[in-house]
This record gives sequence, structure tokens and C-alpha cells, in this order.
Amino acid sequence: MQRMATTELLSEESVPTLEQGLDKKQLLHALTSLKKGDFTTRLPLEWVGLDGKIADAFNGVVEKNERLAREFQRMSRVVGKEGKINQRVSLGEVDGSWSEMVDAANTLIADLVWPTSAFQHSGIRSLEFT
Repeated sequence: MQRMATTELLSEESVPTLEQGLDKKQLLHALTSLKKGDFTTRLPLEWVGLDGKIADAFNGVVEKNERLAREFQRMSRVVGKEGKINQRVSLGEVDGSWSEMVDAANTLIADLVWPTSAFQHSGIRSLEFT
């Protein structure tokens, strides 16, 4: 079973049968968790048909958000703390606004590190102010 914000969402009774259909309360709970920034929430993989497609789409969005959050944490560490100014955000192959977010973050990093990078490549060893 996939990890969920609350274990009650994972109980076998909560997986809808073809007769029951999608559990709207479970979907609302998962959406509310996502809205609050809980990227561990998942809908069951066992759902089939249209319900299964909804679960797959939801889980895909949550997984991309989780990857983006981890990538921002990594960038904070490697660029901000370790000073590896050539590192950039990467989510792999993404489209649309996902790609735009990655590009925006990378542009921000490039703009912030440009003065440091330009100074390093200038050959100037130190600045003296008189």
C-alpha cells in the first residue's frame, strides 16, 4: 500500500468497488491534505476504470509537488550552504507550468550568483577600496 496522511484512508474497506464508485470523502480528504502541503497523501492504486484514472492523475500531481519540494531543499543546501553555484533545479522531463517553474527557479539562481561568478572569472583577486 502507498503511504497516506492517515492510515484510515488505506483501509481495504475504503477502496471502492465497481458498485460503490469513488469515495468522495476520501477524495476530499486527499485534496485537503494536498492543499495544506502534505505531499505524502496518495489515493489507492487499486482503483480501476475512471476512478483509477482519477487516482493516477492525483497521485502524479502530488508526486511532482513532492519532487519539486525535495529539489528546492537540495538547491538550498548545495547552492546556498555549500556554494556550488553551478547547480540548477531539475525535475526531469516536465511540460507546461512545471517547466516554467523550473526555468524561473534556475533564472533566479543564475541572476543571484552572476556577480559572484563574474568576479571569479575576471581574474581579480581582491577588491581594494580607498
